[in-house]
Amino acid sequence: MKKQTTKKEEPKKTFFGELISWLMAIVFAVILALFLKTFIFSTTMVQGTSMYPTLDNDDRLIALKLPLFFSDPSRGDIVLFESPINPEEDYIKRVIGIEGDEVQLSDGSVYVNGTKLEEYYIEEGLDTLPESNLTSWKVGEGQLFVLGDNRNFRKSTDSRVFGLISKDKVEGHAVFRYFPLDRIGVLK
Repeated sequence: MKKQTTKKEEPKKTFFGELISWLMAIVFAVILALFLKTFIFSTTMVQGTSMYPTLDNDDRLIALKLPLFFSDPSRGDIVLFESPINPEEDYIKRVIGIEGDEVQLSDGSVYVNGTKLEEYYIEEGLDTLPESNLTSWKVGEGQLFVLGDNRNFRKSTDSRVFGLISKDKVEGHAVFRYFPLDRIGVLK
């Protein structure tokens, strides 16, 4: 004799049940997006030419936040930080001096702890000149010295203008350009 199997009928979802399912999915997606944007990475758009030739105006970047929970920015990193001049703005610059370093500007070059910095990322033949009478900085605990890659006079508002920044103000380490598409890639 054949066993007769009865098929269980799935309960039909009501409009209200379907709406609740969608709302829960949307809420979960928003919470996940906020978590990722707050703790893992952010996106930013370059405004201005202070990081030229490395970055151009309107370049769009991904900045990682997560590594900042485990280590401090390193010399050469491109960082996104709160402007010391206007807290409503973010700046993007290259870390030149870290805790304990002495940074000097002399003869158009940058020296860190007495050694001339080889800066492959600036335009060849371009001098790094001070923006004031100050030509030497001692980087203290919890501080960074940052410069834009565009060293033309008054093209970058950086540590030559506003001095050292607090590591606490760093919001991310810019690592990848995703727009424009013809310049997509890892930042160096």
